[in-house]
Amino acid sequence: MATAVRWFGWGIVEALIPVFLFQVSNTYAVTGVLGAIYSFVFLLALPCAGMLADRVSARTLLIIGILIYPFIGLSYTLAGLTGFVSLIVIARALNGLAYAFDSVGRGAYFRNHSNNKIISMVFGYFGTLTNLWWMMGLALALFLVSFVPMTWLFMAIIPTSVISLVMFLHLDNDGREKLGDGFRNILSKGIYRSMFKETRRWNGQVRFAGLIEFFSAFIGTLVSFFLPIYAYLQNESLLKIVGITLILASPGLLGNYFGRIADKKRTRCIYVGLVSLFGVLLLLSVVKMYALYLVAALVMGTVLELLSITNTGIATIFTKRGHYGRLSSAMNAVSELGDIVGTLAIGFLIDRIGMQDNFLVIAALTLGVLIVFWRMRGSLDSENA
Repeated sequence: MATAVRWFGWGIVEALIPVFLFQVSNTYAVTGVLGAIYSFVFLLALPCAGMLADRVSARTLLIIGILIYPFIGLSYTLAGLTGFVSLIVIARALNGLAYAFDSVGRGAYFRNHSNNKIISMVFGYFGTLTNLWWMMGLALALFLVSFVPMTWLFMAIIPTSVISLVMFLHLDNDGREKLGDGFRNILSKGIYRSMFKETRRWNGQVRFAGLIEFFSAFIGTLVSFFLPIYAYLQNESLLKIVGITLILASPGLLGNYFGRIADKKRTRCIYVGLVSLFGVLLLLSVVKMYALYLVAALVMGTVLELLSITNTGIATIFTKRGHYGRLSSAMNAVSELGDIVGTLAIGFLIDRIGMQDNFLVIAALTLGVLIVFWRMRGSLDSENA
């Protein structure tokens, strides 16, 4: 519930961030660079958060993350008031650092306190709850954006983060090492070396889960980051831009239902998801209209939610329980690599070949991932955790 409250504040502003960054940079490529700062810092912080998650209380990691969020809202607001790009860089970097501790701590907490047989359902339930609150924030933004300047909306991050902090302080402590001892131990083992060792231990199923994680993040940047900017440049209002994000997020309300399906039909979920992505990307490459963007956001949001929950189950089932913290950090690292490549490569491609041809290129990549899946689909239905 504490995370849901924070997501409510974040939901008020997140749909506007791509446009906010584009107004500063004026090109897709530079906007992609500003967007990638978050992912780059997140990636650097993940190994540290992951190793700590196997040693210290998940509650401690959650508190570290939430303490940073008020400074993110303040940095965005000051950037809007002063026009200083450096403040946007600071906001993006702090966001990456905060979310590394927040997401790894949360993932480790769920995995340590849940049954493997219903792990997808657990994550699905969490997705439903947090997305509901996030969408409530988006719905409020639909009203506020007509009356409140975009810059001041970022202040909503501060009070919701403080409320979340108070709630995190009441979580049970796992009774593990103290934070200082945990830091000393992971430093002695080599933070980044440990993460690379972890990925080398992955079997074929977990490596495929890593591929899906990377690809989903890559595709996600297209629909959540660049599509709103594309619509904005076609003279659509900020109200309609928020509408795209609202539709994109709506499948998150079905996370609990998707989790139940994913626990029973993993391969079918992946197959249907990839085929659906391929079809909608082909359609976007030939049709340019706002109504289609809404349909695409709904389809792609549904597919990405389903793939995410299914993928979480696959990675957990085929990994030993003692490695859950490192699994969380490594998978998040793979996801952020996809996000970095997506924001940089897609931004560059759009500037060079245009959005329509870019959709076609990504459709071809989707077909490639579908072929890889088809070759190993049988092994994903086995149970050898």
